[in-house]
Amino acid sequence: MTQTTTEQQMEPASSPAENSTALDNSIMFLSTSIADVQGTIRHLDAKVNYLMVVLATPFLKLEAIYQKCLFLLNLSNSWLVWTYAVLISGFALSWALASWTSLQALAAIDNPEKRVSGDRPGGIFYAATLFKLRFIDAFFNRRVESEYESRAHLKAIPETQAEIQSELALEHMKLVFIRCIKLHRVRYAYWFCRAWIALGGVLWLSWLHFK
Repeated sequence: MTQTTTEQQMEPASSPAENSTALDNSIMFLSTSIADVQGTIRHLDAKVNYLMVVLATPFLKLEAIYQKCLFLLNLSNSWLVWTYAVLISGFALSWALASWTSLQALAAIDNPEKRVSGDRPGGIFYAATLFKLRFIDAFFNRRVESEYESRAHLKAIPETQAEIQSELALEHMKLVFIRCIKLHRVRYAYWFCRAWIALGGVLWLSWLHFK
């Protein structure tokens, strides 16, 4: 026991230079990861934009789609009518769900810091509370002043590496939440879109068969 204690006492303590290097590595890692997550978010937004173009195509052929669906619902066989009623309902529902989840994927997430649990730093990187906007600000350019003076904002900016590390860690967690929720919604949007296309194909082939 005495020998073990002596060996522990003889172990060299971490020097300030080593601590500084560790903080530098941590800050570099967080900065790189933040940039990667931001790139993924932009890529997901681009995919959703393309998907929404596809989902908007029915508006160009709305009358033709309605006429084809009405034709299938007016068949003489009651069993076929009920079958196509279910398929048409699924076709419309899958389109609506795909459109909704796509819009939700593009929607802005206000202050994702609220999703981060535990003790948090001031959040100066995102500075969500710096300006408070109202409903009218969506339409007009009013004179909106910051909630804090420039000196107070400057004072809140982190100076030490440990403070910068803490702020970057918080920003990283917020961006990861945004990426995860967008990816989750995009996944379901594409799933509903595939179902919509498959059901539409079945209805179109059925119309070709019975017309």
